[in-house]
Parts: sequence; structure tokens; C-alpha cells
Amino acid sequence: MKKAICLLLAAFLVLPLFASCAKEKEKIFLIKDGAPLYGIVYRDGAATNVRKRATVLEDWLNDRCENGVAKLTAVAEDGASEEAEILIGETGRPETEEVKKTLPEVGYAVRAVGNKIVIVGTSDALTIEAAEAFTKNCLADEKFEKGDLAVDADLDITVPITLDGNLYSYIRSGKSFSVSLELVCQSPALGIYYCAQGAASDGTYVWFVLRKKTSEQGYCIITKHLLSTGEKVAESEPIYLFHGNDMAYVPEKKLLVVSHCTGPEAELVTLVDAETLTVVEQSKKLERGVHALEYSASRKLYAMSNSRNMYYFDENFKLQRETPIRWATGYTAQGMGGDDVYLYQPMSGDKDNVLVVTTWDGFNVGEVRLPIKTESETMFYVNGEYYVSFYKKKNGAELYKLSFKYDE
Repeated sequence: MKKAICLLLAAFLVLPLFASCAKEKEKIFLIKDGAPLYGIVYRDGAATNVRKRATVLEDWLNDRCENGVAKLTAVAEDGASEEAEILIGETGRPETEEVKKTLPEVGYAVRAVGNKIVIVGTSDALTIEAAEAFTKNCLADEKFEKGDLAVDADLDITVPITLDGNLYSYIRSGKSFSVSLELVCQSPALGIYYCAQGAASDGTYVWFVLRKKTSEQGYCIITKHLLSTGEKVAESEPIYLFHGNDMAYVPEKKLLVVSHCTGPEAELVTLVDAETLTVVEQSKKLERGVHALEYSASRKLYAMSNSRNMYYFDENFKLQRETPIRWATGYTAQGMGGDDVYLYQPMSGDKDNVLVVTTWDGFNVGEVRLPIKTESETMFYVNGEYYVSFYKKKNGAELYKLSFKYDE
């Protein structure tokens, strides 16, 4: 019995020795004691969205540094550096070139190479996605402890991307492509209700907001059409939607959410039953003023925007986060739509329209030109297809389906 007790005690004494031999995972400190240890590097002449993403990362680091400032550098020439650096996109550094050689045919990587963190994709769009992966996996607030922020020395996030016929694939490819438009549905003027505004679809039906003549704000009519044929099947009584600038469909609740859009009504949305076209909740107040909105059923999340910020609300309209808008186009902002990868904001100009493309976290990816002069209003993605609604002057809404083709 004494022998057994002695052996048991000996085992307990030896266990800590084995535990102490387990080597802790090696770390790379980006911030130590509130001081930045890494600078940020991008290529001089890089695409605007890549430069701005580097600036966002610089701001993030500096917001958490109490002792010093992280340096942002645009490098003009290829070459090595002994500095500890976060490399974004095509930098010409040997470490970036090393990682590029191992990238998937289409995809991105976030990888530690010596004293460098390399963030690069096979296109600018995928470099932006790589930067988001780095932010989500390595820079979450809970990883910042007592003035320190570290990542694993063997950090390696490599993501292959499969391309298909969706718009996001054309954007991710980095190749030049063109857009063509096919008219598929019209919602003509209903007397004084002729100014097209928001639109949304569930894949079977499409709904349009028609506002009173352009000089008036207040009551609107919502029309309901079959998406497959364009046939109108219902229209609402006049509903107070003020400007009615944008509309999103919420499948779980079969609701249409309409933004009032502007001025003193910017913080208001009205909820409408998608089947009966009757008001469920009139003029619900949000925590922020918005003009464009989209709902993601998979995320249970609303993305909304005004001219300054992107806002994200949960399914019960509670504000979750916001991020400043960091792009300017010279076009007039309209509504918003999205797929599983990106958000698209139609913007109208004198000669054409563009879709401003962002990630769901609000970072600019680029623009897609729409070769049409008619004023765009909003867009949506259903049944694997992309649609943009336009205002046909004094004659309601015209809905176009988009198709894409790589340039030769």
C-alpha cells in the first residue's frame, strides 16, 4: 500500500515537469506595451481600394497604440527590407513574391514569412477579402490584451476561390468584363404616382415603390408583379413612405421594409406585409438615418447606408456596428442590393450608371459600369440573377436583368 502511494505521489511530481516541457506556440507581436512594432506597406500606384484598405488597417492599429504610431508606406520599387512589415497586395517585396508563387489559381493568402505578414490575392478584390480575413481572424478586439497584440508565427490562411457565373466571380477574377441589360418588367405610372423608387423581390414576385411626382414627398403606392412575366397582380392603397427610396424583402417574415430616406424622416422605415400590401408598422424609428438598405437572410442582418456611413442592424433593427464610407464616385447614390459575397449600390450619372461594390463589412472593392443613361434606383439578386430598377421619367419603373461577359 505504501509502495502504491509513493508511486502515485511520484507521478504527480513528474506531471508538472512534462507540462513545463510543452513549448508555447511562438508569437509575433504587432503591438507590444501599447507601441506598434509593425509598419504597413502597399505599392505606390496600387488600386484605390487597396490603398484605402491599407489606410483602414493603419487607423485600426493606431487607435490601439498609446506609445507611438504605425507607419504607412507606399513603396515605389521592388526590393527587400529588414523592417517588420504588414504587406498588402503587390508590394514588390520578396516575401510577397514568395507567397504569390503558392497562391491557388484564384484565391488569397494571409501568411507570416519571417518578420513580414503578407496579405495578397490573385486580384485586387481578393486582396481586399484577404485583408478582411486578417482583420477577423487576427485583429479581433478580444485578441488585444493589456496593450499587446500578437499573431501566431506560423500564421497561414490560404483560401482557394471557385468562380461561377455570378457577378462576384467576375469581380473576383480581376479580368475586364462588360455588362448588358435586358428589360424584363415595367411598372407604369399610376396617375400622379409616377416616380420610381425602391424595389425588391422574393424570386416569384417583384415589388416597386411609386412616389408622387418628384416635387412631392409623402404618400406612395407599392405595386406587385410576377417576376417571370412582368404581369401586375396587385397594388396597395396609398401608404405614407415619404421618399420611399429603397426597399428590402425579409423572407422569414414576408415583409417589405421601406426607407423614408431623407431629411427629418431619414431615421424612419415602414414595414409592409408583402402579401396584402398593408402596413404592419408605420414609421419605425432607427438609431441612425439611412437612405439605402438590404437584408441578408443568411446573416440575419440589415446593411444600410447614408452618404457618410454604412450601418448594420440585426433582424430586430438593433444597431450592431457602423463603418465610415471611404469612397467617392461623382455619381448620385441610390439604393442597395447584395448577394452572399458583396453589396452593390447603384449610382446614377449623366451618361451612365455604376454599381459601387463593397464587402458586407463595408470595404470598397470597386465599381461596375452599367451602359445606360436612365436613372438607376436600386437592385436585387434572386434566383441566381441580378436585377436593377430604373426610373423612366414620369412613367414609373423599368426593371432590367444584367448579364456579364469577359472582354476579349
